[in-house]
Amino acid sequence: MRGLIDPERCQLVKVEFEFESRNFLVHGHRIDDCDLIVCWKHNWEGCPLEVVELSKVIADIAVMARNRERQNLSPQIYADSR
Repeated sequence: MRGLIDPERCQLVKVEFEFESRNFLVHGHRIDDCDLIVCWKHNWEGCPLEVVELSKVIADIAVMARNRERQNLSPQIYADSR
């Protein structure tokens, strides 16, 4: 994902939030005015922009948390807050 150029410099990333990625077009947004779509469901096949699909990100986090529990390890969130 764009944004961090190096540890000392960042780059502006233009983000559009949508429930479904295809809504980007429905709402009349211009591709040239956006770098990234953050959505709950990615349903725009052939989307020319980078997309973060939150439902999959959360599902992946849940799987990682279950795997940690199975290994009897504390989730990282709790370990960092101690």
